Amino acid sequence: LYALTWIIFLIFLFMAFVESVTIAHQMTTEYPAPGQYHKGIHIYCKGPAERKSPAVVFLGGGSVPGWAWQQAADHVSAYATACTYDRSGYGWSYNGNNNPRTNNAIASELYDTLKAEGIEGPYILVPHSISGQYTWAFAHKHVSEMAGLVLCDAQSPLNIDMSCPSVGVSPITTLQRSFDAIGVTRMAAEGSLSVAVKSRSQKYVDQMVALVSQGRLSEASFQEASAAQSSCEQTRENWDPVKFSNIPVIVVSSGININATCENYEV
Repeated sequence: LYALTWIIFLIFLFMAFVESVTIAHQMTTEYPAPGQYHKGIHIYCKGPAERKSPAVVFLGGGSVPGWAWQQAADHVSAYATACTYDRSGYGWSYNGNNNPRTNNAIASELYDTLKAEGIEGPYILVPHSISGQYTWAFAHKHVSEMAGLVLCDAQSPLNIDMSCPSVGVSPITTLQRSFDAIGVTRMAAEGSLSVAVKSRSQKYVDQMVALVSQGRLSEASFQEASAAQSSCEQTRENWDPVKFSNIPVIVVSSGININATCENYEV
């Protein structure tokens, strides 16, 4: 029985390794980056040739690449410049930023990437989930370039005291970091994503599975979780109701449906 257990375990590891090789092959052949790189950060922007309105920038939530927003971005790009952005280690972006992954650092990364892409303000930011924190940091630094916020189930500075005690590196995060390195996460992601984005094409599901199953994503999530307490302090420092009072804000919530995510909403 002991030998059989080890045999099954080794077979499982071999299958996971094959999955990780498959992901690497898919990312280079089937799913090449659609956008541009700036210092290893991927951003994909498109829109009318002559820009007459603010640029709309979509930010994915925790462990979610910017590509999750692409359906909404495609709609918006018919009348405005729409950008989907992968922060360091997510989607097609490389995980080359070793600085503490705090709110302020990620906000600076986004701003520098937009400028390098030639996308000038004003901006409308559309964050989901944890990206709400990065958005408020961005708005705090560049309030004069903000045209609006569309907060999609986004974390708010007003509830930061409730969420901060629970953030940080959990045992599950550490375990996932190890599993991702050998490709285990892909097998779990394939089933869960098929449910979450069941209204999309199979090609989209397969692409998202490849994007979220890369080992560097869990490493990036781990780095963000490691800096979570510092990020919480920055959120408190960045919150300025008077400074933000002239920024139009729309709040979108999926209510209590756990499988409803903003990226799945039709525009």
